[in-house]
Amino acid sequence: MKKTYVFSMKTLAFIILCTVSIYIMLCNGVELYKYNHPHSLNELSAGDKLINEYVECKIDRYIVTPVSEYLTDQYTGQSELYFDFFNDYITYTIPVNGDKYVRVQICDKKIVDELEAYEMGQGNPVYFIGKITEGSSFNTSWYKDIEGFDVSDIYSNIMISQSKESPIKNTLILSVFLLLISIIGIVKNFYTLTIEDKPNSNEIYTYSYNARNELMYKRQYLARLIEQQTSIRRWSIAGVYFVIFGGSVTLTNYWWEIKLFGVVLVFIGIKQIYKAFINSDNRFALRIASIFEIDTVNHKKKMCVRRIEYLENQICEDEQKTNKNMQ
Repeated sequence: MKKTYVFSMKTLAFIILCTVSIYIMLCNGVELYKYNHPHSLNELSAGDKLINEYVECKIDRYIVTPVSEYLTDQYTGQSELYFDFFNDYITYTIPVNGDKYVRVQICDKKIVDELEAYEMGQGNPVYFIGKITEGSSFNTSWYKDIEGFDVSDIYSNIMISQSKESPIKNTLILSVFLLLISIIGIVKNFYTLTIEDKPNSNEIYTYSYNARNELMYKRQYLARLIEQQTSIRRWSIAGVYFVIFGGSVTLTNYWWEIKLFGVVLVFIGIKQIYKAFINSDNRFALRIASIFEIDTVNHKKKMCVRRIEYLENQICEDEQKTNKNMQ
């Protein structure tokens, strides 16, 4: 047995994983930098040039309209409600640059409670930081009962969605761990890949007819199977991480390319967890492998142990016969 530097498909998979994790790490590093160095809300005069940038401001007032035509003495500033997998976003319309307005989506309940405490849409300033995204169609009829307000004064081409630092940091940290796992996978598969030395005719003869040498070979094979089973068990931990990280990436990112990568990671993680389960000593796993005739590491180990026991008994019987003949 000797080391070889064969470029396997598993090594290629880890290289791709390493490349993508570096890409995600750089993207989130840039996002974190942008978040910590936001623009001022008054810079929105640049319009769509600030798409995907972060802005900060202190909200001290927003547009309000009567709750209904029958409740003209009660007002609300919540023009729209938007749901995603994690949060509920409430839309307010706030002034910018004096005579213009922009819609902001807020998911932080604490900020919403502070804004709702305003009298007629005015109160103590509340700090807000969000990311500028492309605007979508909105309910213009909500503004029709506001005296002296023109809907054309709203920046309709942009929307500011509240952002939090923790998801960006968590994704960045997870991508670093993913990068480390991929590097370990590359090194492990590139430097520890081994091949069997081609046996010569004497060794083949030995493996076939000499019980002692076959027993030694089977014991070495059993050790490799145990090492393989342990390695699969360890990688199942990485599989759990892949599922968590992939799910997080899929659900928290806007770019479909990264979402697709997250889905792939989830499938890889599930596959790794299944591989660890089906090759374990769990009774249920053994039953499934038996029913569907799956050639698992555990099955190979069991057959190898039986062969070792047979060879040991055979050698013991041969030694007894030899001793008997010598007497």
